[in-house]
Amino acid sequence: MKYDSSSEQWLLSFLHREVGFENYQGVLERGLQRLKGTFADFINWAREVKVITIAGTNGKGETALYCGDLLQKMRISYALWQSPHVLSITERVIINGAALSYQQWKEGIVKQKKQLDHTPLSYYEFLFYFFLSEAQKAKVDVLVLEVGLGGRLDAVNLLDADVSAITSIGRDHQEFLGQTYREILAEKIAITRTHHFLFTFWQLDYLKELTKKWQDKISFYWENLDEDAASYQQRNWLLARAIVGKLYPQVDQLEFAPRIQRGRAEQMHFAGHRWVFVGAHNLQGLQQLFCGHMINKISCDSMLISFSRRSSKDVLHMLKLIRNYLKRKKSFHCSLVGFDHWKSFPLDELKLLYSEVSDQQWSFFESYKDYLSSKRGSSSESILVCGSYYFIGQMQSYFYESVGDDFKGTV
Repeated sequence: MKYDSSSEQWLLSFLHREVGFENYQGVLERGLQRLKGTFADFINWAREVKVITIAGTNGKGETALYCGDLLQKMRISYALWQSPHVLSITERVIINGAALSYQQWKEGIVKQKKQLDHTPLSYYEFLFYFFLSEAQKAKVDVLVLEVGLGGRLDAVNLLDADVSAITSIGRDHQEFLGQTYREILAEKIAITRTHHFLFTFWQLDYLKELTKKWQDKISFYWENLDEDAASYQQRNWLLARAIVGKLYPQVDQLEFAPRIQRGRAEQMHFAGHRWVFVGAHNLQGLQQLFCGHMINKISCDSMLISFSRRSSKDVLHMLKLIRNYLKRKKSFHCSLVGFDHWKSFPLDELKLLYSEVSDQQWSFFESYKDYLSSKRGSSSESILVCGSYYFIGQMQSYFYESVGDDFKGTV
């Protein structure tokens, strides 16, 4: 669906005004008990369809998209829930491969707000309710659910998964999920149900040992994939094929078909430069980017990055990882920038961390718009854009709004 900035702003303004921001710390109690009554009809309906739930620090969004692709190729109707979105909020609800129109969104959320006017729901929960209402209306056969945060207390865990998967484990959102792999896995593995299936792609023996202990405790069926994968993209596809194959064995006849998606090696051309968006936003994601083949494959001249709110320690670790890469590639340059969002990392703290790593291969801009101004009229470059999905979404939105209807966007 074509991006429309005015419709996008209307939807976001309505949601922020009527529902609130994507945050309920200190406002609503975290947990599922509060939601069970509101979602009761959907919980009962979901028992009549197949449910796939996917958690993980990195890779869960792409794995969920591949599950949808495979179901579509087999002509099996499905609804896909994604969070967060990158460019457009309409990315969060996909029915049989297509986003709903802006008009469907407007009518749907206004009607839903009237129905739920006195029901305390967070921004995320309100949108998940909207997703389920549209999925039920479409009479889909399968729900593919990407966990937003963790798993145990996420709204998607209201529904019992026939098949679940955990794509990866890394230290991210520790204030919610804990500091250790044991604690983080406990939050994510809670999406799995007794006598149902869990898929993982663990390479670390410690994670295999922990998962085996959980298997003994909960009594689920577990398969850890150990197939060789040429890339993380192919690994996510193999995981998706295993997930869907547990429900529909005929999927084994389908071959790997890479896709370009929002914020995942997506390319745009703007102001005479090529921009490659890779949503590596945590330490594990950046390690995969710099230590694997991806950084060479995308072939960029410089890098632009910004972060969402997280601990200063985490951000410093990521900046030091980038610094180590710069030492190996002297021709590469990294620009650290701020962006205006309530979830962005504080600018003053970002400046302090920048001072700890910066040298001649670094530059700092208070706003990505200042950075873009500095690039106008300069020689054509290929620029890697990494970090927060909120940051990536803002940049892409700025590209569209600056150029208007003539902007072609994705290559």
